[in-house]
Amino acid sequence: MHSRLISVLLLLPLVATTACSGGDETASPTKTSSLPSPSATQATPSASPTSDAFPTTVPEAAKIASSAVVSSTARTSEEKAAVRSLGDYWKAVVRTYSTLEADPGLDVARGKPVTGVLDYLQSLKTRGLKVKGWTKQHVEDVDVSGDDATLKVCSENLSFEVDQQGKQAEPIIPFYRATVTMRKIDGRWIMIELVNQQSMKRCLT
Repeated sequence: MHSRLISVLLLLPLVATTACSGGDETASPTKTSSLPSPSATQATPSASPTSDAFPTTVPEAAKIASSAVVSSTARTSEEKAAVRSLGDYWKAVVRTYSTLEADPGLDVARGKPVTGVLDYLQSLKTRGLKVKGWTKQHVEDVDVSGDDATLKVCSENLSFEVDQQGKQAEPIIPFYRATVTMRKIDGRWIMIELVNQQSMKRCLT
């Protein structure tokens, strides 16, 4: 997850911060990786935990790939739409890193939030690794102004690279904080920038 997040951040400023681990569909990125980051969707038919039932141990987390938006301050319809787009992005990132195939859901982003994920995907393939585990996204602030939106996000992370035997292949960074910039294009909220960095501060619940 650590290197995944770094990749994304570098490309975004997307992270391809989801989560570092290939959360069900979300994840990872001052790492840019597409994480993880942060709701429970399946990367594979066998992995479909609800966000409140995500495993808390590395061996169990290594069996899934999932990401979920578990809390948000969004109130208006546009704020909620922007948050949904964020969740869709991380789910696509998680699927990409856990299946080693670029997910069509990445079309909710443009520029570095996409190229960062694809660069990290190539790195995973080269090294014979995948990303497993989960990320929970807490959207702590949403600011919509016309066709532009800025989201402040804290990600809980238990995602990480695994080798071909499914063993953890990198350290786990438990929390990340991100600033996400979105723009409304053809009626859809599209991520255009993601700046992520590891944090020592726990997410608000």
